[in-house]
Amino acid sequence: MSRLWLMAHFVMEGKPTMSNSDMRTRARVTTDRRPQVQSVALIEDIDTRRIQVKLRYRREAALGGGKENLIIDRSAVTTPGEVVKQLLDAGAALPRDQKQRLALVTAALARTPKKHHQVSARTGWHGRTFLTPGGAYGDAAGTLRFKGGDDQRGALWSKAGSAEAWQQALIEPCRASSYLVFALGAAYAAPLLRPLDEDEGVLFNFFGPSSTGKSLACRVGLSVAGRAGSTDLVTYDLTHRAFEEHCCKHNDGLLVLDEAGRQQGGQELRRDRQREIAFTLAGGVGQTRSRKAGRDPDLVNLTWRVIGLSTGEIPLESHQQSWRRADGERLRQIDVPVPSRERHGIFDRLAKAPDPTSAVALAKQVEDAISENYGAAFEPFIERVVAEQKRYGKRASAIVKKFIDKVGAAHNPWEARFARKFGFVLAGAILAAEADLAPFTTKDAQRAVRRIYHRARKAVFLAEEQADVVLELLRRALESGKRLPRVEGSEKLRKGLHGRAWGFCRVLPGAGEVVALIPDQFERLAGSQPAADAVLTVLQRRRVLVPGRDGKRHRQMRASGFGREGRSRWVCLSRSAVEGG
Repeated sequence: MSRLWLMAHFVMEGKPTMSNSDMRTRARVTTDRRPQVQSVALIEDIDTRRIQVKLRYRREAALGGGKENLIIDRSAVTTPGEVVKQLLDAGAALPRDQKQRLALVTAALARTPKKHHQVSARTGWHGRTFLTPGGAYGDAAGTLRFKGGDDQRGALWSKAGSAEAWQQALIEPCRASSYLVFALGAAYAAPLLRPLDEDEGVLFNFFGPSSTGKSLACRVGLSVAGRAGSTDLVTYDLTHRAFEEHCCKHNDGLLVLDEAGRQQGGQELRRDRQREIAFTLAGGVGQTRSRKAGRDPDLVNLTWRVIGLSTGEIPLESHQQSWRRADGERLRQIDVPVPSRERHGIFDRLAKAPDPTSAVALAKQVEDAISENYGAAFEPFIERVVAEQKRYGKRASAIVKKFIDKVGAAHNPWEARFARKFGFVLAGAILAAEADLAPFTTKDAQRAVRRIYHRARKAVFLAEEQADVVLELLRRALESGKRLPRVEGSEKLRKGLHGRAWGFCRVLPGAGEVVALIPDQFERLAGSQPAADAVLTVLQRRRVLVPGRDGKRHRQMRASGFGREGRSRWVCLSRSAVEGG
């Protein structure tokens, strides 16, 4: 609107002529209130493969004015009337006349935006770019954005304080705790899985008595990339879809589940849920849905790569449980025992400290550190990894291989896979320390991860190993001659051995000499009834077990002096096989 037009208008109306300043103000106000709708960008949602359009509009002055954005499906350009409704509901300042509103929006939708960018609700690696709610790092940093923006950031990826203050405050606690070093190594290892060409994740379960610092260690790991308050932790008690979404939200990052004991339901239900979580987390793929359903943002197929930490008071598996986990499950969800409060819990390097308050003071120091400083260390680390992906991948791979060799696990495929999971954590810890972004040295990292590995390995129940233990105990008993004396068919057990003998030795027609054990004693040697069943399966496969004529694993025999009248059942093993190992 020109100044000459305004002057002419006021003269014709017989009104006082406005000053130049007044006319400029009137022109600016008139222009600012003019309704505006612009099509400013095409958006490609790489999760749903859907194209959308970003509209920019001016809000009603009564609603505060200013410019806002509205995201619509591109197909909506064919129904401008529906878009008008969406804009009105969003508070857009549109012409009062219906035809003018429709014409304005139709014109805006007819223009193809020149700008284009991609969005995803999945953090982590996308090609050579790493995406977080705060921004993208790598080749597509200018065109790839997090869907939802900062309002979807939450605790994860939020920041406070500085990396330097965070690092300095944790140096002393990390010197006293293998578990803090391990948790930090896990956080730095998560974005290295892709450079390592590793798709299978892992969940480390810290188990032990309450008030030993298990959750605190996990929170320290979380503080690398975001806020780590006690209320920011989630539990195992999630729906299947909610857990999938939680994994996706933490893609290429650290995921924490607190207190397995909070799960609902009985033991069998809890066991099934734990198994489901282990395979779901490590598998990296959610429930596959139809192509049509996949276009629904609430039902899109989800994928992820994560390293997880969980806590609980009891192990996922023990000799006393009535069920055994499969070997594959043991590789995906690994028990890590935490010392008792008397041994200072997670501050295991204080085991010889005379002052029990040392652990309490260190815990308070950790709590203060991660409350004031969090989320600042991840960005400089991922910037280095993105800039030198190949170098970091090769370096991490070399660290993992060296660790497997160092702990003597390369000889067995299962042992190598088990040790490899800990190698990931060591790689993250060492690379962070080399980048001066960790509150510990590379040597500290090596010692800490080795300690945790050996404790975790001892906590794993393997029927093969337990069978070897049982056979070794039987060999020693045979050498002593007291626990397993020779008792032929017509003989009785010597009185001095009543209540002391585990069983007896005898020659059986067609089977040779056998070692016959009281079933209850065999269970004690194996550790529990479930363990005994598992060990018997191994011994039967090794042809050490001598089954009964009826094919049952407990052979029916008569023996006097054991308090077992008549023909009772015994666990019979080939003596030559026992002694031969």
